[in-house]
Amino acid sequence: MAPISTNLASVEGEVTQQLIDHYSRIAKGGVGLIIVENMCVHFPEGRHGTTQPRIDADEFIPGLHRLVQAIQQYGVKIGVELAYPGGVADVRFVKTQPVAPSSIPMKSGAVTPRALTKEEIGELVDRFGKAALRAKKAGFDIVEIQAGHGLLINQFLSPLYNKRKDEFGGSLDGRIRR
Repeated sequence: MAPISTNLASVEGEVTQQLIDHYSRIAKGGVGLIIVENMCVHFPEGRHGTTQPRIDADEFIPGLHRLVQAIQQYGVKIGVELAYPGGVADVRFVKTQPVAPSSIPMKSGAVTPRALTKEEIGELVDRFGKAALRAKKAGFDIVEIQAGHGLLINQFLSPLYNKRKDEFGGSLDGRIRR
């Protein structure tokens, strides 16, 4: 099962019984792998919805572990998708100006994001790494980094939205730098 937003986490980003029940029903149906919807790696700046699951702090590991156990009991592998919206972030959720590789609106009429500093890029790389470690501690079988659908990593990859002049822009090698 591909990652699809369910809006079943709590408004604080905690795993709910409703979220566990949803994925358990799918696991019972015989699927071999479930990739859980995109999870927030930095709250609130990286929030991508009002009820997005969070993996940005250790306090979320126990709930994530309960989710993992509920799925794995059916012999199903479970993965997690780590995400950061970047320039497509909704200011109602993030409560600040969105950030992106460059200060280019993602669509007509959208808020113009602020370009990330090199230091902030390093911090986000670290946040993704820490989130992946939390996923491992929770027992997930797979970690997927969300690099499509116009979210932050996709923005870095795109020459349309990444107009940086430093080592994180320009050529493909620069745009894929980590």
